[in-house]
Amino acid sequence: MTAVIKEEYRYSELTGKIIGCAMEVHKILGNGFQEVIYQRALAIEMGRQGLTFSREHEMEKIFWKRKRIAPNPAVLQTCALTTTGGNAFRK
Repeated sequence: MTAVIKEEYRYSELTGKIIGCAMEVHKILGNGFQEVIYQRALAIEMGRQGLTFSREHEMEKIFWKRKRIAPNPAVLQTCALTTTGGNAFRK
């Protein structure tokens, strides 16, 4: 898996790895599964790539203040999109 890295961005390498993991999961599973399936698959792939993470992690609202982001540089939320009869419904 090739990571996209732009030196001018502080967490570019980490972001590239996360995006690469998500793309790998989508390449293998494709569309149509429930969100929890993608969450589990992403956890497996991130583990394979040596990324440390926690699932379903509760965060305080003050987490979003810039000074609190440093210990946890990436926050990822997954969602599955289902299409039915030409309409898209977000789960």
